[in-house]
Amino acid sequence: WLGSEQRWTVSHTATSLALIRNNLGFAWLPASLVQPFIDNGQVRPLLLPLGSQRLMPLFLNFSDADSLGPAARAFIGYLRLLTGTIPQAAE
Repeated sequence: WLGSEQRWTVSHTATSLALIRNNLGFAWLPASLVQPFIDNGQVRPLLLPLGSQRLMPLFLNFSDADSLGPAARAFIGYLRLLTGTIPQAAE
């Protein structure tokens, strides 16, 4: 699809959602963004036999773990809880 001559390329998920709500294509969008529109019937999920979910890598970089404040530490802890895959920094 990236090589297609007939495609929309937009820079914001809200624009992508607006196109989809107007029946002008399909897109990979966060479930949290589209679920209300799925629930009210404005959009429908594509039922794909393969590749129905996408995994996105997440990188969290910081220069000095000792200088992180409590909010940053809580955020990192929450991400670890959600993903279960964020490695600890090398000692």
